[in-house]
Order: sequence, then structure tokens, then C-alpha cells
Amino acid sequence: MKRPRIIATAFAVMAVALLAGRATGSIGGSKHDFADPKQYPTNWSNGQICAPCHAPHNTTPTATDGGELSGPLWNHTLPTNSYKMYISTDIKDANGNKLYTAELVTAGQQVDTNSILCLSCHDGTVALDSFGGTSATAGTSVGPISGNANFGNDLSNDHPIGAAAIWTDVSYMVPQSARDAAGIMPIRKMADGSKAVGCTSCHEPHNRKSTKHMLWVANDQAGTTVDGRSVTGSVLCLNCHKK
Repeated sequence: MKRPRIIATAFAVMAVALLAGRATGSIGGSKHDFADPKQYPTNWSNGQICAPCHAPHNTTPTATDGGELSGPLWNHTLPTNSYKMYISTDIKDANGNKLYTAELVTAGQQVDTNSILCLSCHDGTVALDSFGGTSATAGTSVGPISGNANFGNDLSNDHPIGAAAIWTDVSYMVPQSARDAAGIMPIRKMADGSKAVGCTSCHEPHNRKSTKHMLWVANDQAGTTVDGRSVTGSVLCLNCHKK
């Protein structure tokens, strides 16, 4: 049953006001300003910024596979795909001893419980306007996202996420505690509880930082990393990678 959109509209106004009051950036005018008629002239969001992703009541409680869903009041239809990823795999002998690590493109992999929310638009299998109780699918209604924003289910040429990027603190990476202390670039959770890099470890989907490509940190200028290194560029990358 399709939910009333009036309540969602009120929620959208409240959410945008809250974001504007607590952040230096704004979702308004960003790529996620779904009510912007210049970017989205077909008005598939019914003039709403927030409702394509969030709603105040009766939202999706779990992922479509029955697992955990890491989405606050999620309102958009979720994909049911697995993904092809570039994964490091330990090759072992018959006794279980590690021989070497191989880099393999492997299909059938899962993303973390937060990235699946992003991919509900960005893998191109669910229509943009499949939200709020509707069940539009790609090829009907307004259709899926297009252009470079449609990643498909082959993520092997993208930065690893989910099963391809299980996180452990190691000497050649900046500890997660440093990013947590700065309040940026969170590590996400897999369905089994393990931690992984996800889409929103790099991207801030509400544009609170007002950066190019909606990143947590501007990556095209000099700055200081969360562990105190002064760098001439690539601050976002170097907030994780020690190079």
C-alpha cells in the first residue's frame, strides 16, 4: 500500500532545516537535492529532497535478504544483488598453510549494510522513484540512475568496499580511532558483524562538508591528515593510507 506523501513532505522540510542548522554544508543544491528542477526536471521525487531515501514512519525494517539494514528510517526499495569485486585472497596448500596472496576479481560478493543503501540507486537495478511504498523497477516509471553514477554490479574497477575491504588496524593504515576522533570517514558493518570500508567511508551523502563529489574531506588541496601529517593533496586518501 502506498504511503501518504504529505507526512513525508513535512519530514523532508524538518530534516533539511535540521541539517542546515547543524552543519557547514547543505544537501540543497547538491547532487542529492532531488527537488532541484534544474537537475531533475521530471520531478520524480514529487518535490521532496529527503523522502526518496528517508521517511518518518513505516520504513523498511530489514534488508531484502532478511539481514541487518544500517539505514536510518530507510524509504527506498533495496536491490537484491551480489557484486563482482577485486579481492585479495590467500592461496593455501593442502595443509592450510598460506602460500601467497592473489588479487582476484570475484563475483557473488556482498557489500556492507550501509553501502547497500547507496546501491539502491547507484547499481542501476532499482528505479529512482521506487520509494515510499511504490515498487517501480528499472525500465519503468522514471527508470534507473544514468551515466557515470550507475556503477552496475561490477565494482571491480572501484575502490574496494564491503567484502573486498574488511577492516583491521594494521601498521600501514591510519587507525580508525583517529578518524572517529575527528568525526569523519566511518567504518561500516557487514551483516556478520565484521567491519569494512563502505561508500560512506569516503562520501558524505548529505553534503555536510560541501566538497567536490560529496566527500568527507576535500581531496584536491593541501591539508593535515587525522594523524597529523601535513600533505600537499589527497587528504582524504591519506586519512586512511600511510604513504
